[in-house]
Parts: sequence; C-alpha cells; structure tokens
Amino acid sequence: MVSSFTSAPRSGFYYFAQGWKLVSQPGIRRFVILPLLVNIC
Repeated sequence: MVSSFTSAPRSGFYYFAQGWKLVSQPGIRRFVILPLLVNIC
C-alpha cells in the first residue's frame, strides 16, 4: 500500500540544524557531547 503522505525531501543541512538544536538543550547536551568525545579520543 502506498502512503498518500508526500513531503519535500530533507537536506543534510536541515538534519544538521535539527541536531544542533538538540545539542543546545541542557538536558540532552551530555548525551550528545560525551559519546562524541569518547569517539574522538
């Protein structure tokens, strides 16, 4: 069955911007920055 919901495809920049909004939230910041630091080191 084909869904009738059609939306414009999202660009990579859109998802990057959404992720940046999540990083700016204090409650989620540690769950983003800590794994990122672990992966870099």
